[in-house]
Amino acid sequence: MKRRLCFVFIAIVFLLAGCEEKTGAVSAAAQTDQAAAQQSTETAGETASLTELPDTDADQNDIVKTGAEGSLYLLLSTDTVNGLLHVRNIETGEEADAFYSGATVFSDKYGTMVSLAQIHCGDAVTLAFFDSGILSDVQLTDQTWSEKDASDYTIDLDRMIFTLHGSNYRLKNDVPVYTDGKDTGLYSIQEGDRLNVTGLDRDILSMTIVTGTGTIELRNIGVFLDGWLNLDNAEYLKITENMEIPAAEGTHVLTVANDGWGDSTVVAVKRGQSVSVDLSALKGEGPKYCELRVLPDAEGATVYLDGKKMDPEQAEQVRYGLHALTITAEGYEDWQSRLLVNSPSAEIEISLSPEGSSQGKTNAGAASSQTAAGAATPQPAGEGAAGSLAGSLANSGGAGAGTRREAEQAAAETALETLTGMLDTLTGTPSASEE
Repeated sequence: MKRRLCFVFIAIVFLLAGCEEKTGAVSAAAQTDQAAAQQSTETAGETASLTELPDTDADQNDIVKTGAEGSLYLLLSTDTVNGLLHVRNIETGEEADAFYSGATVFSDKYGTMVSLAQIHCGDAVTLAFFDSGILSDVQLTDQTWSEKDASDYTIDLDRMIFTLHGSNYRLKNDVPVYTDGKDTGLYSIQEGDRLNVTGLDRDILSMTIVTGTGTIELRNIGVFLDGWLNLDNAEYLKITENMEIPAAEGTHVLTVANDGWGDSTVVAVKRGQSVSVDLSALKGEGPKYCELRVLPDAEGATVYLDGKKMDPEQAEQVRYGLHALTITAEGYEDWQSRLLVNSPSAEIEISLSPEGSSQGKTNAGAASSQTAAGAATPQPAGEGAAGSLAGSLANSGGAGAGTRREAEQAAAETALETLTGMLDTLTGTPSASEE
């Protein structure tokens, strides 16, 4: 009897041991997702305790409580160090953090897998979760609309209305406006900024500033005072003391010329910032001269430079700077314009118009291949960049304040429109606003 009881006791002990082993295995499996996420959040000090992972399925991430799976969320920020996304439920307005791991799948609105880097702050997404509360899927939604590089808009902050292409949309105070990945708020939008806009029906969800305007400030003007400045071969301004020039964010070619001196440089403009250009560095060795030929297409035409007759058959030495160019011929309209000389050589072909017609235009081939030679490959000051805008012509309205935003507008035009604008400038053809 004792032997039988001993056998039963031993069997029970083995049974209990087996249960403990099975229970331990289940616990380890249940903690796998949690451990993976915790590994990415283990940082020193307070950082690791800012947002704690759930211990059980019943105590899931706060994000699950803000709406059912399938709800739309606005991605407000990402924390790649701690492996979490900060999002806002678009319907309820509640915000919370959601953890992701190496098992989380990110995809575009078509379901194609992408990286987290391809999903940006301000995008609308749908979320799905593992039982542990860790994100299993993050997908860009197809329920929202977007406008890229928008410039045709107005913002009424008193009425909280955003007008895009003539249509009105609602704004809220908490609409994020991103600049370089940071939410800088509605009041950070400046005149001239271009925006990427995301919306849902008539509500604006988010905006991202993709480009803006800055200022070019001229220092040490010296010999260039009362000379001429050219920006991107599209804008001509007379140089004055303490001169500041509004310019679109990005890279620009700036050229100056006056009384035998001149050169070009590349200027990088940042949004909302002022960049200084030291004109003394553009003086170079001088005075400098250009070998200039002007070739009118009318037989017997007479060419005058600064009132002095030129020989069309011969190249003349013309000092760098601004000059007056006039061409007359019997039976043709007089042709006149201002010539900004800033290159070692230039040859300009002029097509005159018969009397009673509009002013002639330069030959397109000559203008593009010779008078603007080297404009596409400017060099730093002091390295031979003086010829980057050879023979460019400025019409009489070129220095007006109204032309100061032409550089920004030209950046968005097609190559053909840019060339047409350059030819109009070369020939002195009046713009629509001047007519």
